[in-house]
Amino acid sequence: AQGTAQPFLAELNPQGSQLVFGTFVPMAPSSIALAADGSIWLAGGASSTSFPTSPGFSNTFNGSGAAVLRINPTGTAATFGALMGGSGGDGAYGVALDSSGMVYMTGGANSGSNSSATHPFPTTPGAASNTFQENVGFLAKIDPTAAKLVYSTYINAEQNSGFAADAYSVRPAADGSVWVFAQGGTLLNFAGYDFGPTVTVTG
Repeated sequence: AQGTAQPFLAELNPQGSQLVFGTFVPMAPSSIALAADGSIWLAGGASSTSFPTSPGFSNTFNGSGAAVLRINPTGTAATFGALMGGSGGDGAYGVALDSSGMVYMTGGANSGSNSSATHPFPTTPGAASNTFQENVGFLAKIDPTAAKLVYSTYINAEQNSGFAADAYSVRPAADGSVWVFAQGGTLLNFAGYDFGPTVTVTG
């Protein structure tokens, strides 16, 4: 019988011959990361009316948001959930963890602080960029132990360039810096930094 499409998470054994566990998830995941304790982190998009959030994170806005969800190693329970978004269509594309367990999430935001959105996508004071320009990417750092947003910044294309600047992947480095892979057309201008020419392979 034909059913309704539903996102799910599955683990297979090392040989790929047997399903270890499978569970449905309340979101449309785009990225996955594994923690040192065996828990599974998913990032993607979710509706504010159905996604479970941990205390300290609100899902009272009316829209779709960038979601991150932690599932225990056996796949039997969600142990942390955070949803960031506004009244526009926002979503997460990448997730990663650093050695201290901090969570980094990247994605795209369509409901910026000076857009027509009733509820804007949140940024934090002192962010590298908190000026919304058309469709923007974002980078957010979350402390799951304290259940709080450490920082959130837009990643912009040049104003009125006609390009979106979506952020697709993130990797924290050992020195605390963060690498973000994004796309912003040929007019990427982030926090006042004008990007140089495309790199070439030498040697």
